[in-house]
Amino acid sequence: MSNSPYGAEDAGAFHFDSRNRLANAWARYANFLLGVWLFVSAFAWPHSRDACAAAWISGTMIAMVAFAGIWASPVRFFNVILGGIALVWQAAAASQEPTARMNGIIVSALVIALSLVPPRRPAGL
Repeated sequence: MSNSPYGAEDAGAFHFDSRNRLANAWARYANFLLGVWLFVSAFAWPHSRDACAAAWISGTMIAMVAFAGIWASPVRFFNVILGGIALVWQAAAASQEPTARMNGIIVSALVIALSLVPPRRPAGL
């Protein structure tokens, strides 16, 4: 096994090791949960068709990128882009729905902020 700081660069990618523990990748796990919440929130209360689509599509993409970022930390920067797109899309699509708009804006802003949190290097590397 190499001394790479990114789990996906190893021969046995997508295995749990010290780089993927909660202490090292907590922000990626949080982004995954935020993406899942955004997806679920699309169906948790009534949304317009546009607001529903904005929530579930953005949530799915954010969760998938965060999941990949658990093993390959640089992937987290894609969530900065997706969070920005989701922020604008949520604000526009749910402009007449205050609850859906605030939910989308808050979740998107948290995704952007958490995507900028660097991983903590495990001891020994």
